[in-house]
Amino acid sequence: MGWCGERGGTGLRREVEKARLDRDNKLGMRAPLGLQIEQQRRLIKDQEAVVNRLAQSPYLKAIENKVTLAFIANQNLRNIKLGTPLYGCIWGLVWCHKVGTVKAVLDGEVQDIHPHDENVQRGVMMEIDVTEWGASEAVLFAGAKPLWFL
Repeated sequence: MGWCGERGGTGLRREVEKARLDRDNKLGMRAPLGLQIEQQRRLIKDQEAVVNRLAQSPYLKAIENKVTLAFIANQNLRNIKLGTPLYGCIWGLVWCHKVGTVKAVLDGEVQDIHPHDENVQRGVMMEIDVTEWGASEAVLFAGAKPLWFL
């Protein structure tokens, strides 16, 4: 009977040792799992920042809020501020009248094609409050009529 007791004790020791190893393995997994959770949190935060940046897109803003956007080339930015009047002309540079104002200059640089010479220009988008006629014009003048006496 002593022989069975020793043999049974050895089996029990093995089971206890196996349980300890399993416990130690699971404890060892905690650190990598904690790191993975932290990485996932950072990834979610980064993705939320991307979504927020995209939500500020001038084009998305125009679609969702029904605003009118206009492109302003970088070389003309010095003429633009909140409330700047916008003028449209019937014949090129003559018979011009006020058609709206600048409501906001939006962040972020964009590129657009110049309506007359088709050059690619860099600039920003601005939100404008403009009449229906003014919104249909390819070119508006900011600040003043191009030929102030006409």
